[in-house]
Amino acid sequence: MLAVLLVLGMVAVVAWIELPNVFRQRQWKEVMVIVLMLLAGASFSILSIILYKIQTPLVLIEVIYEPVNRLFGQWFS
Repeated sequence: MLAVLLVLGMVAVVAWIELPNVFRQRQWKEVMVIVLMLLAGASFSILSIILYKIQTPLVLIEVIYEPVNRLFGQWFS
């Protein structure tokens, strides 16, 4: 629990340092990128801390290309 609070604290510190300057310059796309990156990083860090098993992107690639692989296997064998 302490590690999760530490991650959230670090996210708050980074947001406190970065976001005011970007808001003052009215760079709304950069605000969205910073917020999305902080949320993604915090989410993956917290999931890693609580040892949640995350699927790799390779599973999705295997699902997509398995039919193509079978088709080529039928053609060339």
